[in-house]
Amino acid sequence: MDTVTRAKTREIIAYLAGIIDGEGCITLANQPSHYRRRRAKYHENPTAKKDFYMPRLKVGMTDSQPIDLLFVTFGGRRRIQSAKSTRKLVYHWEVTGRPVISKVLLQLYPYLRVKRPQADLMLEFCDGWKHLVNNPERASEAVRRQELYLAMRKLNGYTLRAETKRREIERSSDSPNLAETSGELAEAPTPPKVIH
Repeated sequence: MDTVTRAKTREIIAYLAGIIDGEGCITLANQPSHYRRRRAKYHENPTAKKDFYMPRLKVGMTDSQPIDLLFVTFGGRRRIQSAKSTRKLVYHWEVTGRPVISKVLLQLYPYLRVKRPQADLMLEFCDGWKHLVNNPERASEAVRRQELYLAMRKLNGYTLRAETKRREIERSSDSPNLAETSGELAEAPTPPKVIH
């Protein structure tokens, strides 16, 4: 590969890292129980599939050109969906699976800025993988996956349902009664910081 082609490839990778920083999502999805049960049917140890996390890297936007470039550069899947609120077409690109995501993230990593903490967690998840079936370290590996999953949710600004309900209860009990304020409006609480 000559220097011009190498420079052009680096430029494209840097551009795509910017797209992922701005429009992308690096996440671990916890598969629903019906999917886990179906997969567990085909394995000797059904309890091994209880903690099934799917690594995902995805982008969705209304411009198809960056999505096409992501697909041509890294492979994966493309799909088109109609947004209900605006009736615009939304183009999606997604890659799943540990080996593929590791390969893609290692290429993007030097150029990522905003999503670098998520990339660090994802690479830790993918590189430290140990199979659960017939593994004496099964319990510690399941705990490690759960901790990485929860850390990824926190980085992406998601909270667990129980935490959200608890916060709503705390906020409703902290808010002043309108009758007590003589019709004055109370100052709105500051929204929590969301890290992408």
